[in-house]
Amino acid sequence: FIPSLINVYPFIFLSFIFLLILNIPEPTNPIYTIPSSYCLEGAIPDAAAIHAARKAREAARLRGETSNNVNEKSGEFIPLNDGRKGCSGKSRLVRDDDNDDDGENERVAFNGLHSQSKQRDIDRKKLQYEYEEEDGQDDIDHWEEQQIRKVVKNNSVSIIAPMCREMDLEVPEIVKESSLLDIAREKIVQKPLQSYNLDGIRSRIRDRLKSIQEVQRRHTLDMDKAVDNLIESQSEITRIEKKTPELAERHRFFQELRGYVSDLVECFNEKLINIKYLEEKMNKSKLDILTKIMERRRQDVRDQMIELSSKKSSVITADHTENTEEAQRVRRAAEREGRRRRRREQRNKQISMSSLSLSKNHDEGLSSDDELSSIDAANISKVGKEVENQARTILSDVIDEFSTINGISNRLNSWKVEDYDSYNDAYVSMCLPKIFSPLVRLQLLFWNPLTEHTNIETMEWYKALAVYSYRYGENIDALKKDPDKRLIPSLVEKVLIPKTTGLIHASYDPTSSSQTSRLVTFINKLYSDYPSIVGDSKQVRKLLTTVKEKIKSSVDNDIYIPMGYSKR
Repeated sequence: FIPSLINVYPFIFLSFIFLLILNIPEPTNPIYTIPSSYCLEGAIPDAAAIHAARKAREAARLRGETSNNVNEKSGEFIPLNDGRKGCSGKSRLVRDDDNDDDGENERVAFNGLHSQSKQRDIDRKKLQYEYEEEDGQDDIDHWEEQQIRKVVKNNSVSIIAPMCREMDLEVPEIVKESSLLDIAREKIVQKPLQSYNLDGIRSRIRDRLKSIQEVQRRHTLDMDKAVDNLIESQSEITRIEKKTPELAERHRFFQELRGYVSDLVECFNEKLINIKYLEEKMNKSKLDILTKIMERRRQDVRDQMIELSSKKSSVITADHTENTEEAQRVRRAAEREGRRRRRREQRNKQISMSSLSLSKNHDEGLSSDDELSSIDAANISKVGKEVENQARTILSDVIDEFSTINGISNRLNSWKVEDYDSYNDAYVSMCLPKIFSPLVRLQLLFWNPLTEHTNIETMEWYKALAVYSYRYGENIDALKKDPDKRLIPSLVEKVLIPKTTGLIHASYDPTSSSQTSRLVTFINKLYSDYPSIVGDSKQVRKLLTTVKEKIKSSVDNDIYIPMGYSKR
């Protein structure tokens, strides 16, 4: 066991021996000495010295010197084996001695190829273990060397050197203790000891306490704020839950209102095309009649001029022949005289029925000859009936809530009463003229301020919209604040004036005193009754421009001054 221990842990064994012989006096007569070249005073054996010692010990064993055992008390050499093994004549390493014990007692296996293969695996594993053991041995040797450097002192150098000489080992150079201590001191980082003061500790504890208290205070404030928010949220939830039925009712109301407005817009977009068609049809028929009347008047003026010219020429030449053109002029003159006679009879009838005398105010020959022939009167009457029948069928498939002014105004007025804020925010008052304009235009299809003195205040649409959003007991101040107070003036400006402009273009005859008188009366009434109707309005400027163009055309074409009189 001892040889195996020496081979496996040589440094540990040597360290143990060194500790045992620290206090043993140095031997005076050693049996076997190592030359001074192998052991130097004050040096620790290194790996090379230890390897040399192993070689020396192996050589001594081969020479048979291992049997010279010396007693420990007499200073003799201590045996390194237990004497149970004999010396072998073959050269072996120390590691071979360890393996000999294992190989001597093994049995010879005669189990065939299988046993041989198994044995080869065992041998291969042993060889691998030995290689690993050799690698680990180097680490162990390094560790043992470090331990020796820590334990061995200067006074043990004198003991190690003779032992190395006896073992015929090379003594490695030993570093002095002072140098080792210096190296150790350099590597050890001296950390300054921290001094502690009771007041400082107390101050730091107080600062830490203040910091914790501040954090606690903030947390308390956050908690109080969270509690307040929670209470407020709970109260808000309670309030909203109470208002849920009301909000649900409002939601239902607005959903229905949105559907109603969408359907109304869709309905008017479809019906407005038909209304425009009827307006254009009426204006076209009136324009045709106006064109015929003006052409007849111009022909009468030319006939009268020719008649005067022919009378004068007959005095000079006393020669006049009848022809077809003359017959036509005679026929037109007879028709003209017949119309004049009927106008005279009508004036006399009006004078007899009126208490005022109109004869003084009328100049013979200056009356307007705008009487229609029976054929033209029948044609325009036919067109009027067709337009009237078509106008009745435009909204025949629409319920009253969408086709009448009262139905629409009641629905919008209920919105205004239900939620005035949303009604005002939706700018409904600005949209009302466009909403009611199709129905107003439909009622104004046969309205003509040039042929009759019709007061718009007596019309159905005016009466219905005059009381829109009116509440019983409402005073003047409340009416002034009402956003719908400009509803009728806006309709007059955006519907009536464009309608009048179209009628002036289609049927106004500037040479007709009756039409001119009615038109002037109507425009003066608009200016006086509706302050919003001013000259800066776009629609008003367009109306006045149309009147100006009609008068200019009449001056250029209708007022005829014969320039062919003879100087005689």
